[in-house]
Amino acid sequence: MANISMRPVVIDDAVRDRAKKLMAFAYEHRENLEESRKRRSTGTLLKDAQAFTMAVPQGYHVAYTIEQDVNLGWVQRISVWNQSSPKFAPQPNAVAEILTQLFDIRAKRLGVPPGKEGVLNEALSVNQTELPNACIVVELLYPFAFPKTDSVGREQLHVEQ
Repeated sequence: MANISMRPVVIDDAVRDRAKKLMAFAYEHRENLEESRKRRSTGTLLKDAQAFTMAVPQGYHVAYTIEQDVNLGWVQRISVWNQSSPKFAPQPNAVAEILTQLFDIRAKRLGVPPGKEGVLNEALSVNQTELPNACIVVELLYPFAFPKTDSVGREQLHVEQ
């Protein structure tokens, strides 16, 4: 089992604003199944990969994309890693706080036995991966719902929970 970093998460209005911009960018640059298969078959990285990431004080980094999965449909892929100590996995409570505070992903199941509730347990997929550079990344998948339009026809971004 990987070591876990116990860093606090500091989320202020500036970080929330950056997360909103990141989500909007990911929506505008979402990757459909055909694009994803083509990119992965050639081994190329996501175009403008840095544009899909943001820093979260104190020492966390997050990558956020919206992509189509052959089995799950449209999903949000959220990856969190500890920038200050990349060989340590981010603390689960910190990951949950980032998901809730920045991406408005909240647990739906309440009143269940301890360890079974929470936003991390409701993910479609949770993977912890050690990258070739020894950085440990926690990657989660959540459903994505396309925006509904208001009475004027403007899209309103809605994240399915």
